Amino acid sequence: MKTKLLFIILFTSSLVGFTQIVDSNNFDDLDIGIFADGIEPGQGGFLVSGNNGEAPSTTNNIGPLLAQVVASGENGTQGAQITSPDGDKGIFFLYKPITTQWASRESGKNVIQLKFSLFTGAATTSTAPLRATILGTNGTTNFPIISLTFDPTNNVLRGNATINVSGEDGYYFFNLGPSNTDLILPANTWYEVGCSYNTVTGVLSWGTSFNDTEGSFENTDNILPGLEPIELDFLSFPGASNASAVTYLFDDYRVLASELNTLSDNSSDLELEVTNLTLFPNPANNSVTLKTNLSIKEVTVTNTLGQIVLTKKAGFSKTNEFDISDFNAGFYVMSIKSTDGNIQTRKFLKK
Repeated sequence: MKTKLLFIILFTSSLVGFTQIVDSNNFDDLDIGIFADGIEPGQGGFLVSGNNGEAPSTTNNIGPLLAQVVASGENGTQGAQITSPDGDKGIFFLYKPITTQWASRESGKNVIQLKFSLFTGAATTSTAPLRATILGTNGTTNFPIISLTFDPTNNVLRGNATINVSGEDGYYFFNLGPSNTDLILPANTWYEVGCSYNTVTGVLSWGTSFNDTEGSFENTDNILPGLEPIELDFLSFPGASNASAVTYLFDDYRVLASELNTLSDNSSDLELEVTNLTLFPNPANNSVTLKTNLSIKEVTVTNTLGQIVLTKKAGFSKTNEFDISDFNAGFYVMSIKSTDGNIQTRKFLKK
């Protein structure tokens, strides 16, 4: 029996008559080695770009070698590899313009979909996630329309999208597990993942072959119809405490134009919730601030030994400050329990 969580997939069906390939590559016909030198489009039409971040930065590995065609793709075929920044700042992109391809799609196919295979990998100390994004424009400003982000520290896959909240456009994340919880993918496994955006209605959807689940966000007060896709991005960027690189493998990406969302055969009866849960600064000296739109019941903070060092059970608002001045230096985990019983966690570093 399929578990209907928040989102996606039987990628292999319901495609005929509904989808058109805008751009795709399984990397099997490319040469093993770097995609591009960062100046001109290289293999598969991809370019690379990035920087080590503003000084002072501990990142020093940004360059064309971070994006390569490798022999270790899915099912023994060739695939793509991205290595993250190895320090606390910087960013690295493997990207490809798709403006021309999208403009030449067949009439009526107004849903853009990105699907690809992702290898979750082994445990790592790196905090630099992998993000796959459809970049778009509203005619004056370019920004990410919809994304998938994989966090290597806990194997959590999240959705991201630009939406309007309280009259302002912002980039928000969506928990893809059941009842607005984290979706944790087992390690060292290939999964097919995807996301879609309806350029006419603004509806956003995400999905994965893990548990054959899918879900969408359709709140008309928040979604932004009419955005035009212009670019496909695979990127990685570190957190403030990052001190090592991590290598990601992906394969068989497809950018599709369709009449309907075909992430799954199943029409989702669950709508994702906007989750705005931010903990800052990170690292921190004397205090950390939790901003969220969740209704909080309890917050606890534990150290690396699992000992509870802080508990709060009342007096919550959308902005909550916690005094950590007496904490020893090191990593801590904040657990946020909402009134519906769901628990989310955020890590932070006390300097």
